[in-house]
Amino acid sequence: MNKAILNTLANIKNSSKTQKPITEVIYSEKAMQLCDVLYTRGFISGYRRVGNKIRIQIKFFNQKKALIHDIKMYSTPGRKLFLPYRSLLKNHALFDNVMLSTTSGLLLLEEAYQLGLGGELLFKIN
Repeated sequence: MNKAILNTLANIKNSSKTQKPITEVIYSEKAMQLCDVLYTRGFISGYRRVGNKIRIQIKFFNQKKALIHDIKMYSTPGRKLFLPYRSLLKNHALFDNVMLSTTSGLLLLEEAYQLGLGGELLFKIN
């Protein structure tokens, strides 16, 4: 898994737990792509590039509880887990909000299944 993705996810998770509405991460293309995916799926309320950083707005329920309260990492820099498409056929109903890194970019497991793509199993958002 890319270091920029790990750093971005760690910052989002920590900000969610401490009820901090805004967090900043260092800009990278992968971090920007991750923010775009999280925003379009409704996990964060917004993001924008400010200089060499990305400012991310955390989404909250009733201004107290964050939408993202846990992120479980599957792949790590030392241990990458890959799911071929045939494995998705068996497991796609079991995973909810699981992100894959595919040849078409970052996709939710359901989207990868519909497109017939496998990829690196990155993380799950709870």
